[in-house]
Amino acid sequence: MKTYFRGLLTGLIIGASSILFMGSKFGGFKSINDVYDLMVTVQEDLEYIKRWGVECNGGSVECD
Repeated sequence: MKTYFRGLLTGLIIGASSILFMGSKFGGFKSINDVYDLMVTVQEDLEYIKRWGVECNGGSVECD
């Protein structure tokens, strides 16, 4: 009987966790417009850094 209850408990735990995982939402996908907006933002940041340099600890570093 001890083996039966151990198997029953294991089955219940696996069943409950699979129901929880199947019910959870995955929101990790982004639309192509979001990706494009992020690329434009990165390009603008790089152009700013190329033009004006990087501020660090009160000093300025020029990018060539």
